[in-house]
Amino acid sequence: GIIMKNNKLAKLVAIVLLITVLTLIIIASTYAKYTSSFTGTGSATTADWKVSLKGDGAIYSQTFTLTAAQKIYPGSSGKLGTVTLENSSELVKAKIVNVTISDIKVDGTANPITNLTISDPDVSGQTSVAPNGTATFDVNYNWTYSQTDETAYANKPITFTVTVTVDQVAD
Repeated sequence: GIIMKNNKLAKLVAIVLLITVLTLIIIASTYAKYTSSFTGTGSATTADWKVSLKGDGAIYSQTFTLTAAQKIYPGSSGKLGTVTLENSSELVKAKIVNVTISDIKVDGTANPITNLTISDPDVSGQTSVAPNGTATFDVNYNWTYSQTDETAYANKPITFTVTVTVDQVAD
């Protein structure tokens, strides 16, 4: 008899305790509690983009000059100069993506020498230039022989424009 009563009493106590615990859990959110909320600020600065080019001179800038090391003449071909990209950016990689030669003139006249070509340099193989790095490309010409007497252009200045596009390289 006593064991039976104790089991019933134990079950009743267990059920009451369980209901009490569940009730406390359910209503616990209505009780006071400590909470904190924090606010902060952040800032960032964009990295600089500082790329420049130089020709045969020693100064890097947005404009540059190429001066052929030797004089050119019919039947010759070679290099008119080398352009060097300097990437002075802090973090950003750069790449030469396009070079165009235009406005070829002989003594101020739009290229009268039909067999003189100054080709756009192929920069498709250029790789990215890390900050504080450099890359180069050559500007080449080809003046083939022709049946035309071209002595009228002897000792005359040949000028041309080189346009270089440099883009950021994604990491």
